[in-house]
Amino acid sequence: MAGKDDKPIHDRGSHFPKWNHDASQQSVNDIYEWVIGNALTQIDWYSKKLPHKRFFSLRGRFLVLFCAAIGILCPLLDASQPAVNLRLSECFRLDFLKIGYIAFALAGIIVMCDKYFGLSTGWMRFIETKLKLEEALKAFYLDWAELSARNAGEAEMITKMKVFVLQVESLVSHESALWIREFKSNLSSIDDMVKKDK
Repeated sequence: MAGKDDKPIHDRGSHFPKWNHDASQQSVNDIYEWVIGNALTQIDWYSKKLPHKRFFSLRGRFLVLFCAAIGILCPLLDASQPAVNLRLSECFRLDFLKIGYIAFALAGIIVMCDKYFGLSTGWMRFIETKLKLEEALKAFYLDWAELSARNAGEAEMITKMKVFVLQVESLVSHESALWIREFKSNLSSIDDMVKKDK
């Protein structure tokens, strides 16, 4: 991946709600809405990016298989030609061996592009992160219902929301860290290839 879009900035309700001592329950509700909005914003960001990753990853893999199949078939077709070789005209001969080499080269280029731009790995990363975010949100909903059922104090509710927000940020940060590590590794691989060619 040559570049990574900035993670979404939570804009539901704009800034983090201020605490109102005269309406503490309302403040808890406002913070709850902000916390849920923040999680949904992150999930929505990954949901919107996933189709693009999936499209290019699957199409790329299909092209690799297609080119590799052509590369394998071409030597067989070349060997099955009559001794005179297949001629489309007197001045042009279909050279299956060269076509096979080109097909294998194209397959290699597509694989390198997929690796460098992180299309397949990015798709898998995004799916994993999105699923974990959704799982964390569902768990938070249940925890919140439990707190509400036993009339938990406001401090305990705020602590639960803090833990959830940090969990969401941790999942997103982990995904970004994986991308950075992969991107640096790909750059190092390219630099090594260039140095070897010199």
